[in-house]
Amino acid sequence: MPDPSASVPAPPAPLTDQWPVLIERLAAARTAEDVFRIILQPTLDALQAIAGAVLLVDDSGEHLEVVATQGHAEGAQTLWQDGPLSGNVPAGAALARREALFFHDAQSLGQTYPELESRIGQALSVASAVLPMFEGDHPIGTLVLDFPEPHHFSIQEQQFLRTLGAQCAIALGRAWATQQLEAQVRQRTQQLEDRTLELQRSNAELEQFAYIASHDLQAPIRTVISFAGLLTRKYASQLDERGQLYLHHIAQSGEHMQRLVGDLLTFSRVNTDHSPKDAVATEEVFDTVVTRLAVDQVRGEGGTVSRGPLPVVCVDAQQLDQLFQNLISNGLKYHRPEEPAQVRVSAEQDGEWWRFAVKDNGIGIEPQYFERIFEIFQRLHDRETYEGTGIGLAVCKKIVERHGGRLWLESEPQQGTTFFFTLPNC
Repeated sequence: MPDPSASVPAPPAPLTDQWPVLIERLAAARTAEDVFRIILQPTLDALQAIAGAVLLVDDSGEHLEVVATQGHAEGAQTLWQDGPLSGNVPAGAALARREALFFHDAQSLGQTYPELESRIGQALSVASAVLPMFEGDHPIGTLVLDFPEPHHFSIQEQQFLRTLGAQCAIALGRAWATQQLEAQVRQRTQQLEDRTLELQRSNAELEQFAYIASHDLQAPIRTVISFAGLLTRKYASQLDERGQLYLHHIAQSGEHMQRLVGDLLTFSRVNTDHSPKDAVATEEVFDTVVTRLAVDQVRGEGGTVSRGPLPVVCVDAQQLDQLFQNLISNGLKYHRPEEPAQVRVSAEQDGEWWRFAVKDNGIGIEPQYFERIFEIFQRLHDRETYEGTGIGLAVCKKIVERHGGRLWLESEPQQGTTFFFTLPNC
């Protein structure tokens, strides 16, 4: 082993010049192959070495494998070969001792490891630096550089090479971590894509089932309602008070089931209906809905419905009609008994979207129910107090989301509610 304190020339200028660039390139390396390419040739050029090799500990943790070389002729017999980590070889010794080994000529290398010549079948003819690489306390391999002999390693050169080995280990650890993370991300992404496709298929099947079931239920429900009406008209006088009450319950339940099935059909059609999305004047749709509601609900509740200027948006006109009808109907229905219902619809532009507001002065909603009310069949009141099926707001949410928008609300009990939703600008 050479005396590290010997007075020898400093490493050539290219060493200092390339170090910042080398560090920057190592920081950007994404694979182990990138690290090998960045380290080997520039280092050989800077230090005037003749060859280099990287040996890594294999998965068993018991062997060293040559994974990259530079400067060696293809297929050439070299010092640096696969072998047991515990063997008496420079690479294994550097890892066991956790320190860099420097051999200034073949003689010093051969004296320290006399069996090397017999292993490779040829005489040693190089000076070498063997640089251990660790990730924490875990040995990952060695970086080896061969020089024309004799080569006296100056203190500056030894420091540089030790730092080079440490930086190479850091870069390899980072590259492996990056590859592992990318593999996990790819795996998770594929799992999410598979799950999304599965959910889409499941939802499509459920929507198709809901549509078919609801459609097929309409005929028997109409029959029940029709015969209940016939019984009431023709035979009510022959029934006692209890019989008339039973008949009334049959008719009332049939009518509720008819509304429920109709709403369920509407819910199932939101995503299956492929009507085109065109430029729609929301003022016209609003006026149509209010005219229709005025026949019974607006007059019946003694309320008023008004609007500000409304824009043109790119939507399915029929679904926009359904959206307005459900939200305005709710505003009229859930009013405070002591005050006539007031519902106002307005809109403001927000970039490429229009934000609509449907504001009422009704009974309001407590914050803990803000999410629940958009779930299908979720009701906050019994049917005797407020008629309904618990599907209307779920339909609204699906309509808005089908157009890429969002539906939410602000409300305080006994202070009214404002439903907000966004629709795309044309």
